[in-house]
Amino acid sequence: MKANEKSVTHINRILASVLLLILVLGVLLAIALSLGATSLDLGLVDEKLRALAHLSAVERGVFSSIGAVFVLFLLSVVLLIWRPVPRRARPFPVEIADHGWVSIERESVCKLAERLVLAMQTVRNVRASVRDGNAGLVLRCEVVVDPTANIPELGAQVQRELKLRIEEQLGLRVEDVYARFRFVPYRPEERALL
Repeated sequence: MKANEKSVTHINRILASVLLLILVLGVLLAIALSLGATSLDLGLVDEKLRALAHLSAVERGVFSSIGAVFVLFLLSVVLLIWRPVPRRARPFPVEIADHGWVSIERESVCKLAERLVLAMQTVRNVRASVRDGNAGLVLRCEVVVDPTANIPELGAQVQRELKLRIEEQLGLRVEDVYARFRFVPYRPEERALL
């Protein structure tokens, strides 16, 4: 999405929010008038609205119910239509230079971690994620391995290699590396060979 499209989207959302707020305030004012909770003597109020203050109790209840249903309907429409603008994750700063700063995207850190783990023996697949920690990056890896893998040794190797290589290649401090392992399920023809 281009920058001018984003600004148009934000302007449309602001206008829709203002219009919805005006509608809700109008309905709430009409309900308050019909219940006799307030009276307006400002001269700006139409005679039809002043007539709401003289309704009978049954008419007030019906009018209030209709108004409440209208407000709930408007709020449900807003909840169905209103989508939060997806925020793009901040890149990690790698170096601050004289002419600006160098950064790396989070997805690139994940791809590097996945590539490093996939190069290890007995690893079939890996999915990595990264977030900011208190004292550096926190990496999480979900690793799919062969059933013959030695999990304690492989886990220590994954943690050691990722921490060392990411700190060395990117200059970013790695606080923690979490690795979760699961085995590749046997296919029926492989079970017959065991």
